[in-house]
Amino acid sequence: MNALFQSPCQTPAVIAWRQTVMRELEQPDLAAAVDVFCGEMESVHCVLSMPAGTQPEARQTRWFVEVARRYCAAVQTFAAALAPMPLTAGGWLAWREYLQALIGGAGFMELQAHAEALCSESGALRYELLLDGNQVSVLPARDEAPEDYGAVLKRDFAAWLPPREKSVVNVFPTRQLDPVEAGVLEGVRTLYPALFAQLAEFRRVQADFVDAGVARFLREVQFHRAWLAYIEPLRAAGMAFCYPTFSTDGEVQVRGLFDLALARQRAAQGQGVVCNDLSLGADERVVIVTGPNQAGKTTFARAFGQLHHLAVLGCAVPAASACLRLCPKVLTHFEREENFAELRSKLEDDLVRMREILAVAGPDSLVLMNEVFASTTLQDAAGISHRSLQALLDSGALGLIVTFIDELATPASGVVSLVGVMTGADPGSRSFRFARQPADGHAYAMAIAARHGLTYEQIRESLSS
Repeated sequence: MNALFQSPCQTPAVIAWRQTVMRELEQPDLAAAVDVFCGEMESVHCVLSMPAGTQPEARQTRWFVEVARRYCAAVQTFAAALAPMPLTAGGWLAWREYLQALIGGAGFMELQAHAEALCSESGALRYELLLDGNQVSVLPARDEAPEDYGAVLKRDFAAWLPPREKSVVNVFPTRQLDPVEAGVLEGVRTLYPALFAQLAEFRRVQADFVDAGVARFLREVQFHRAWLAYIEPLRAAGMAFCYPTFSTDGEVQVRGLFDLALARQRAAQGQGVVCNDLSLGADERVVIVTGPNQAGKTTFARAFGQLHHLAVLGCAVPAASACLRLCPKVLTHFEREENFAELRSKLEDDLVRMREILAVAGPDSLVLMNEVFASTTLQDAAGISHRSLQALLDSGALGLIVTFIDELATPASGVVSLVGVMTGADPGSRSFRFARQPADGHAYAMAIAARHGLTYEQIRESLSS
């Protein structure tokens, strides 16, 4: 799943294909069928991934045959569930056809018939235990088997037993067999050597019985289901998600953007988040974000990065609407702890990382820079930042720079200035949105002055009254 999260799509066509798959997966009937199938396949994977020697060989072999039978049943049930659904997405239509072809194939039918026959024969095994002191012997079952003593005890003591709720029983318990149980199993294997030899041969021949297409589907669909499950509580809290489009002329239009980490935290507290809008023209490539401390500048940069990364995965993104440039490569320069093993200063580390980013940045890239060069003097930071900005513009990448240097937001070709401005009259609330305006360093100060009636206009009005 991590591999899929780190594998962005490179073309709008592939992204659109994924979007249709995920949109359709939001339908309750389809989601329920997928969840049942994934649940069945989880028990299959549990046994197949079990290291050798974890359980007695005879037990592990019998489990292998059982999960092969379950696999076949799960695939057939899933195919039957998809058959009547009014699917429209190309991915789901192709998958439905693939499943029908799979279950109709000779290999699948042979696997299923053989597994069911062996499971049926194994389930019909009968034997008796002779208990003599500390000795337990495994004997062949007599033609006229005695009454089941377990059933007798349950019947006779039923009146004194409390009612038990039904529970799901794990068919594949992970605990080890104790010596008595292991001895009984070995005794049964000795009584029926031919059957256990058939089980072992089935395991050898069918070692890779899971179809490669099914295995790939499971990886991909679980990624989609995990993402939809992650955003479900945010949607329930009223936060908007959309499937973005991609512009052909380079313009960017985003409405209602928010940061996922902050949104989950605030949703758990029953609170909402401040959403932001952003519009960029075709010739505008770098956004300079300034504003007071704690105004949410880093959160905004993080949200902008999340938006683009999720978009190229084909996922629903945290915004009411979004039309983006295609940026499958997201490059970030955020502050990190010093690594003393590298034997270089904070400033040197910032410069090295920035050089590496600018060396690979191009028109297919989004570059996020968050208050870099803060470890040096303001004059040096300003000089280095201006040169980095020019290199970013020359690369053709889309960029967003969070900075404490207001001079960096000086109007220039391709550069847009966003400033954190308060959303209410109370500066104590510290609630900000980002507005497209020149950076003058006065936004927060003006909000405080307005609260106390000390803006130029308020003073003039007071004096004239």
